[in-house]
Order: sequence, then structure tokens, then C-alpha cells
Amino acid sequence: MGSSITVSIHPHWFSAWFLYLAAKPVLQIDGVEQRAQWNSACTVALRSGAHKVSVGLRYRGSSSLLGSSTLKVGLRDNEPKAFVARNGWANHTPFIITEA
Repeated sequence: MGSSITVSIHPHWFSAWFLYLAAKPVLQIDGVEQRAQWNSACTVALRSGAHKVSVGLRYRGSSSLLGSSTLKVGLRDNEPKAFVARNGWANHTPFIITEA
């Protein structure tokens, strides 16, 4: 059986205008990048058990991941979890991931 993880990624209000233009959010679950957009929920179906969720940002044309934070999540069958990730005021500030 399985479950799912939903992550919404939001920029800090101070730098949001710049990030919308110059960077994209990056969501990795167990080391695999998922398609993510600013202010949109990304849901990924997963097996029950332990998983590693990481959130960061990448400037267009760059391969470097900035402000990355990681959270270990335990999933049980049919118990989806939702999280919100927000970066700090500076773009290199690590994201804070909280349960929604």
C-alpha cells in the first residue's frame, strides 16, 4: 500500500518578485527531483515508510541548489502528509519546512 506527500513552496515576500523572474523552486523526494512551481502544491504518491524531502531553489541557467533544507518523513498507509516550504528573506537562506 502507499500514501502521498504534498509540498507547497513559497518565496519570502521580500524577494518573491526577484525569485519569480530568476529562479525556480526545486523539490526532491528521496533524491529524485519533482516538478514544482512557486505557490503551487506538488503531490507525489509514495510507498509507506521513511522518505527524505528536500526543498531549495535554482537560478535559471545554474546547476547549484541554494537554500536547501531536508526533512525526514515517515508515511503510513493511506495517511497522506502535507508540508509548506518557505525561504528566508535572502535567497541563500535555508527553506523552513513545516507540516501543513
